[in-house]
Formats: sequence, structure tokens, C-alpha cells
Amino acid sequence: MNLLSMTLGVLLLLWTIADVFSTVFVVDDGAGRQSGVMTTWMWRAALRLHDPSSARSHRRLRTVGPLMLLLMLAVWVGQLILAWALVFIPSSFGGSTDVSFADRISFAGRSVIGRSVNSTLLQASSGQWEAIHGLAGLSGITMVSIALAYVLPILAAVAHKRAIGVYVDSLGITADDARTLTASASNGGKMDLHILTLAAMIATAAERHRAYPVLHYFHSVERQAALGPAIAKLSLLVDSFEEDEVDSTVTRPLARIIHQLLSALSQMGLERYARASAGDAIADELEALGSGSTGYADYEFPSVELLQTFVAYDGWRWDDVTGGQDRFGSTR
Repeated sequence: MNLLSMTLGVLLLLWTIADVFSTVFVVDDGAGRQSGVMTTWMWRAALRLHDPSSARSHRRLRTVGPLMLLLMLAVWVGQLILAWALVFIPSSFGGSTDVSFADRISFAGRSVIGRSVNSTLLQASSGQWEAIHGLAGLSGITMVSIALAYVLPILAAVAHKRAIGVYVDSLGITADDARTLTASASNGGKMDLHILTLAAMIATAAERHRAYPVLHYFHSVERQAALGPAIAKLSLLVDSFEEDEVDSTVTRPLARIIHQLLSALSQMGLERYARASAGDAIADELEALGSGSTGYADYEFPSVELLQTFVAYDGWRWDDVTGGQDRFGSTR
């Protein structure tokens, strides 16, 4: 039984380390298997309970991202404690003949959070177990350091993606408003500067979504700061220009960058959501965006159906993009 307990503890420890490593340190591969499944299903469940037309519901959805991040960190710490509790078998403690599993959990918890040195509850029986005890403490210190290093950049990334929404919204309340605004410029030339700036911002947001797989789940209560409606509105707006209105050397990179953003989001459950709610055709289009498939035109903007799926996965309605209009100047 002692050998089985230690084996299970080591396996759980390795599983936790692998999940932390995949989620925090590996870029462009989504979250670890455990964290990815947990966060994706939590977001899908939250969307089922969400009413996009309710401001109160948007405020509730806003809490899901932070709670999800805290839960993910808590699960990692809990798994560390359980793993070390399994590793510290009763014979590893000196001067105690009746060590319960609750005692081992307490000892492991104190080791991981760095308080065991102040406890006389249990003591390691030998130098070998004392070294293992030190490793348990080191794992806890490392986990706390990783948590702090991981959380703070996510908050900066949230502010950045909100800035994209605010920028796009400044061009017009709806896509039709933005089209009217840019039409006042000579040949749409002044729009090039906005597109170039937004393209750089969206490219940064795409890479931050790859680096921080929980970033998408930080929902904005204000529509004007929401990334989903902003990307959809910008895509419809720029795609509506004629070739002689906006330089293709500006619009083509923007289209490709939006592909990269949607490809990054597909690893956060967007592809599975699209396959379940919009059908295989939309999910296949999403999969092709980041694959470089020759069957997909790299410089075309995503289809309206895919944009609608993305907006819904961000917790918003399509009317929040079009303002009750199907396309530019075309009312329902």
C-alpha cells in the first residue's frame, strides 16, 4: 500500500507539473489538457446561462474569467498538496506510530505553503525524507512565483484587448456608422492609418491569446470595449471597401491577422463551440484559418457566419455589431 501511495503521488505530481508547464510556458498550444478541458467547459456552461440582452447577465459573465483563473491556480495547489500527502507515507515520519491520512494532508499542506517548519505535528524520520520534504516546500514556492508571474500579464492583456474594442467603437457605434464616417474621407485614404494601427494591436492580442489561454474568458461588460463585436464590425467594414478605396497592402494583412486571432481562439474552445452550434462547415472554415490550407483564400475576411459564431462565443448578439442591420445600409 505504501508503494502504491507513493506511485500515485509521483504520477499526480508529474501530471500537475505537465499541466502547469503546458498552460504557462508553452505558447501556441492552448492550455494544458486538464486546464483546457476545465476552462472550456466552464465557459460553455456560463454561456448557456447567459442572456446577451441583459446587463446584469453581462456583469455575472464578467466574473467567470477571474474565478476561472483562481480556480485553476487553486486546483494546481490542491493537487500538489494531495500528491505530496500520498508521497509522505506513514513510515516517513519519526516518533509517530499512528499517522492518519488527514495528518499527511496537513503536513503536505504546511510544506507546500511554507509553514511546516513552525509545526511540531510531524517530523521527517530521516535525512532522505527531510530532503523530500524540502522538495515539497520548493514546489510550493515555485507555484506561488509562477502564479504571480502569470496573473499580472493577463490583466495587462485584458486592458489591451479592451483598447481594441474602444478604438473600433470610436469609428462608429455600428458598422454602418463607421462606413459613413470613412466615406467622408477622400477615397477612404484616411482609413488606412486606422487599419494599420488596429492591425498591429490585433496581432499583439492574437499572440497574447496564445500565451495566456484564459484571456478570452475575461468578459467585458461594456459592448464598446468587447473584442468580439469589435473584430466582427471591423471585418465587415474593411471588407466593404472597393479595391480603389483602401490599399490592399493594408487590408490583406489585416485579414490574415484576424485569421490568426480566430485560430488562437479556436484552441480555447471556439472550434468545438462552432461545431456544436453552427455546424461542421463553420468549424472547418475556422480550422482552415490557421492551417495555411490551399483551399482557403488567405486574404479573404472570415465569413459572416463565422463572425457571428465568434461574437456569440464572446457573449454578445449579432445586433450589437450591426445595430439591427444586416450589412452596411441594408436594414432588416
